[in-house]
Amino acid sequence: MMFECREEKIQRFLLQMNKARTLLDTSSCLYDYIKGLRYAYSLSSRYNSVSLKNIVDSNINDYNKPSFDKCLKAGILKPWNDTYWFDKEKAESLQQYILEHQN
Repeated sequence: MMFECREEKIQRFLLQMNKARTLLDTSSCLYDYIKGLRYAYSLSSRYNSVSLKNIVDSNINDYNKPSFDKCLKAGILKPWNDTYWFDKEKAESLQQYILEHQN
């Protein structure tokens, strides 16, 4: 059995963090932004050293602010205990609605 060295773990974490930031930063539509939130939530759940709030707040810009605001309004994200509470069921429901009503 091979063990991953500390540097490899750090490198993997940084790559995953970069992916989360990229997904949130480049999301031009609400569906993709929610997908990025889902990835960021998973990442924050795996690593206790990073909160969902830190990931999301560090990536809010003029481009994705409308999607962030819609997620707050829809209850997908809720401020909670110095982070965000992510409602997976509401996220899935909204994504399904978006898919059904495209075009």
